[in-house]
Amino acid sequence: MSLITSQGKHGLSPIAKWSLIISPILYMVGGMLLTGGEFGLWGNKLVGAITAQGETAKIGAVLSVIAGALYVTALMGLARITPQENMALARMQVATMGTAILTAIFIVWSGIAMAIAAGGTGADAGSLLVGIDAAAAILFFLVLIPLSGGFQRGGIVNKNLAWVVLGIGVLGFIASVVMGANDETGKMIISVLQGIYALVGFIIGIMLVKAEG
Repeated sequence: MSLITSQGKHGLSPIAKWSLIISPILYMVGGMLLTGGEFGLWGNKLVGAITAQGETAKIGAVLSVIAGALYVTALMGLARITPQENMALARMQVATMGTAILTAIFIVWSGIAMAIAAGGTGADAGSLLVGIDAAAAILFFLVLIPLSGGFQRGGIVNKNLAWVVLGIGVLGFIASVVMGANDETGKMIISVLQGIYALVGFIIGIMLVKAEG
């Protein structure tokens, strides 16, 4: 049973498909450049890793912003081919709008990270970075809930894949609210779930491109 429906195979623009593939790659690479490959960092450890990376962290921040912009482009493309029936289009539009807001927040986060990497900020900037990180995590997973509904009701991808996205969204939202990104265990869980979703998005993009044939 194919994970990509006929509508997903033939309706989505090449730009949206490739954006769905490239964005998770840039997201993961950017994250590694920001922290030097260390995973699940939070608080002072995160700030310290960004400071230690210096110019490399700046490149990582830029790549992460580009990843966010491409991801919004991909969702806009998916929304354009989503039917209005069963509130599918409305759910996709909510997800796209939420992701655009998330990207704007992350631009601010990246700017602070670049300032920290330059060594020109103090403890206040580090605290602000951690606070934004925690809030962004909540929004990131919250947006996945309407997105999964758009996938499921719009028939773009197989419903089983939509359930996977929903599971990641619900688990991540609970983890980000209950434990938060300011807790070492919570941050680790959040990072793992974000990595899994990046992989899911990459796989969907690959399947959409291959389905053209």
